[in-house]
Amino acid sequence: MPAEQLTEKYADIIEEYLQENDYLLMLILDDKFAVKDYNDAFIRLLRPKETLRGRFIMELLADKKSLPFEFSDSESVKKLKLNFTSADAIPVTIHCRVYKTADEYIIFGGHSAVANVQLLQKMSTITNELANISRDLQRKNRALEEAYDKIKVLSGIVPICMHCKEIRDDKGYWNKLEEFITDHSEAQFSHSICPACIKKHYPDFADED
Repeated sequence: MPAEQLTEKYADIIEEYLQENDYLLMLILDDKFAVKDYNDAFIRLLRPKETLRGRFIMELLADKKSLPFEFSDSESVKKLKLNFTSADAIPVTIHCRVYKTADEYIIFGGHSAVANVQLLQKMSTITNELANISRDLQRKNRALEEAYDKIKVLSGIVPICMHCKEIRDDKGYWNKLEEFITDHSEAQFSHSICPACIKKHYPDFADED
């Protein structure tokens, strides 16, 4: 099927594709280089809150003083690299194919320009997320180090007297059980007395129960 018939048959599908995809930019100029039309991808990339119709393409380019391209009488298509400026003044380089008709210039831009901008945005987002994760890890590491400094753990074999229950430390001194555990852990003691010891040491009180 000839291209003209194919275009006519599937005009609605082609128009929908040109409007909705994010990777193919289309810009139509009149013979004076003023903007006649564009697809959604072009406006989303460069000037999402502006109306560009009627503006000259030179206003949208980094070099606003010169014509972006010229055709000889024998030319009908050119491959160009156009440097546009976005609304926030970020330069956007688009590799274009420009077609010349009797009274229009039709510009198609490849997806690489869009991908580059999106890649920079994603890289910026990822960098910020990594920075946040790094700061969070640093905070957690500091908290762990502080907790580790506070923790005292009893481990290994503890020599204890089988009669008085005092414990020998690393220097060979014998310490009361409470003192040793307090010095080597975070445990604290509160003294009380069990029922068996009450009967043994305070039988008069035990009989009252």
